[in-house]
Amino acid sequence: MPTGILNLLKPKDKTSHDMVAYVRKLFQGKKAGHTGTLDPSAVGVLPICLGKATRISEYLLTERKTYRAEINFGTTTDTDDAMGRIIDRKNVPPDLDFSFFQELCKKFEGELWQTPPMYSAVKYKGERLYELARKGKKVTRKPRRVKVYSLKPICYFKNTHRFIFEIECSKGTYIRTLARQIGESVGCGAHLSFLLRTKVGAFTVDKAHTCRELELLERNNKLHKSLEPMDKALEHFKPLSLPTYAVKLIKNGRWISENDLRDFLDFDIKEINRDNNFLRLYDSEQNFFAVGRVLKKGQQLLIKPEKVFI
Repeated sequence: MPTGILNLLKPKDKTSHDMVAYVRKLFQGKKAGHTGTLDPSAVGVLPICLGKATRISEYLLTERKTYRAEINFGTTTDTDDAMGRIIDRKNVPPDLDFSFFQELCKKFEGELWQTPPMYSAVKYKGERLYELARKGKKVTRKPRRVKVYSLKPICYFKNTHRFIFEIECSKGTYIRTLARQIGESVGCGAHLSFLLRTKVGAFTVDKAHTCRELELLERNNKLHKSLEPMDKALEHFKPLSLPTYAVKLIKNGRWISENDLRDFLDFDIKEINRDNNFLRLYDSEQNFFAVGRVLKKGQQLLIKPEKVFI
């Protein structure tokens, strides 16, 4: 099976698991996995790691995500989206306008607490919440802290009570839950009526491949052209090219000190952020071969090999 990352445009009414199975069949291999669940009703960017690239999926899981979403006010559902059963209806305040939502969006930026919806892939005692929900069971879920980096209003359709916005958020943010939270703040309830994921880290919707495109590439024996290299997913890690002796040390699982690399560093290693202290490591010919991590031992900074691809 080839190694790389497929930027897939997930269609509506397909689960993320469905798409992984589709990609495995298409590429005739077993090693494939997505980097963050996208709801069946949602469409958009779903990066899928193939071959050795599955080893870096954990770094993609923590990436920021961007969505274009639509909220429908006045109707609440049991799934917080349009796929659910309507459980409440309320009149929408007649004075809502775009300026109101401009101010409202500011209140939802920053850190938020969200309780995962029952219809979600979160596990409870080894079972998915949506599996329990389908059995008619409801369990207590622990609230989680998420972060909304930006929430931009796009437009509000007063006659249909629909609000469109763009959001950039952290891992674990449920846009369905946010729709319910916004509906509760307005006082009339709401549900998510449309969701498009436009970006996951370095992968954007304008470069995503549809299933139709992939099948055409397969017919022309050009399927490999749809794959991005592994280090494309790690663009948020600082790159570092190493001399031959250091490459050998890393490949053998050895740590390297800052002093050993002083002549090869083109940046101050002390500036590496604690929250993102990873490096993309390249050999002298600019071949990506490992993920390294900057750690402190006493007064010395060291580079530890985290993932090595030989």
